[in-house]
Amino acid sequence: MTRPPYDDDDLKEVLRYLKGEGRRLVDPLGKDAAPSDPYFAPSLLAARKLMEFTFGNRRKDGAEFRIYPVFIERALPNAFAVDLGTLHLCGIDAGLVTTAFELSCFMLSQRAFLADVGDASKEESPVLPEGAALGYWILDGIAASHPAPVTGLGEALIPIDPDRRLTAHLLSQLMLRFAWFHEMFHGLNGHSGYLAAVRKGGELREIPESHEPDYLSLAGRTKLSVIPVSSLQAMEFDADRSALWLMMRLQEVDEEPFAALSELPRALRLKLVGIATLLTVFLFDQAAKRSPLQEMSTHPTARLRLYNLLGMIASNLARESPEAARAAIDALIEIGRVRNCIPSLPDVAHLKQELSLPAFQAGLDQVDTDLVRFRAQWSSFAYRREHP
Repeated sequence: MTRPPYDDDDLKEVLRYLKGEGRRLVDPLGKDAAPSDPYFAPSLLAARKLMEFTFGNRRKDGAEFRIYPVFIERALPNAFAVDLGTLHLCGIDAGLVTTAFELSCFMLSQRAFLADVGDASKEESPVLPEGAALGYWILDGIAASHPAPVTGLGEALIPIDPDRRLTAHLLSQLMLRFAWFHEMFHGLNGHSGYLAAVRKGGELREIPESHEPDYLSLAGRTKLSVIPVSSLQAMEFDADRSALWLMMRLQEVDEEPFAALSELPRALRLKLVGIATLLTVFLFDQAAKRSPLQEMSTHPTARLRLYNLLGMIASNLARESPEAARAAIDALIEIGRVRNCIPSLPDVAHLKQELSLPAFQAGLDQVDTDLVRFRAQWSSFAYRREHP
């Protein structure tokens, strides 16, 4: 590595890019940051620390991987990755921090969810007002300029039991970590580099946005981008699998940077990782459905992303780490315990039924086949560790 991680030259390049895009940086580590920020600063510090292993990875042409994670001052719960040539930028919009925290608190305020954490009997299992979108109620309230009911709901959603309140905070941090890792692997696995080479620029975003020039129609977007939708969807499948694998691996080797999380039993940590992964995919899917450009999205649906992860759990994780695979399945079952409160969450019984169908297995096999084919196309832009 020729330069230290996250140096001033990297920051200048990031600021130039964001200025051109009309976006502003949230700097939770700067001199004007809040002194006791429990959300942004811990997430960014942990992301930076955990991403340092990527520095020194190189492409086939010798180019070194450099990454810079940032928070963006926007209420939209989005995340993105972009290749800036000599730097991979991955960003999370501030709105995602709010949605992750709201959803985590709601889950832990339900008595049926993680009933063995703390004293679940203290919880009141609140119900959202009719028409409210879980994860987006606070953001919607702020947008509508109704701070009073937002404050009241926020207080109602906070788990009563202190252990469950802490677990909700840790779960929200794990959700943000999954988003960080997902965007990081868009760079490491060659997706953003391939996109930059073929389309001559452009971001990979979790939610479609109106200012993108090529949101015409799904067919029109594919024709203009010169990248088939199947390839763009495979990028998401690939990043999801890599992110989940690394999230689990950190717990297995006991390299968790958050002290409060590292002190929990490993089985619970692995389960929380599985829950965080599934809930983050759920949040992005909900955001895409709320977007006026929903039909323009090239992202696979939450259902397809879930099936992709289940395929990875059933094959790679089950073979390499049975404990992590069991924890991931337990996470899915745990989420199913509160499906009566959130009908849009995965139906575990239906999933089990589909898993046994030959057509479903054929679909999972096709995802694996597609990934092998597309990974070969991305390989020139992927970064790998050099071995002496």
